[in-house]
Parts: sequence; C-alpha cells; structure tokens
Amino acid sequence: MTHQVWLIRAGSVGEREQWALRNGVSGGGFQEVADLSGATTREAVSHEVQTAFPTAPEGRVRNFAAQLWAVRSRIEEGDLVVMPLK
Repeated sequence: MTHQVWLIRAGSVGEREQWALRNGVSGGGFQEVADLSGATTREAVSHEVQTAFPTAPEGRVRNFAAQLWAVRSRIEEGDLVVMPLK
C-alpha cells in the first residue's frame, strides 16, 4: 500500500496552531460546517458547506468543499500529515 503525504494548515495565519497542538490534532476550523460523518459524497459535503456559508461565492464553496472532502474521505490511516507552523 502506498501512503500519501498531506499538508494541512491551522488557519491562514496560524490562528489555530496552538489549539491544534494542545489537542493533538492537525488543522482545525470550519466550525460553521455541520458534522460531516454522514456526508458520504462530495456533493453532500458541498451541500453542508453551502448551508454554512450561504452568501459565499461559488468558488469559495468549491474550495472549502474540496478541502473538507479530502479530510473526510481521502486521508487514510498511515498517511503522513504535515502542519507547518507560522
């Protein structure tokens, strides 16, 4: 099995770095988006993002949904996650 390497940031200016380090997680954010455990398709994730950000431009919704879909469905156990600190 081939493992992937993922880059996840803790906010655009590192605003969630300390929270992530304290909690032993990578990243953190999108608190406005509902729990995605039941979102089993990319379209379902996109729907949740659109619901959370109803006035956001379509491009932003696509970008956020793509990021969340990767975290939700593509990162697998054994993959390496890198969180650069600002």
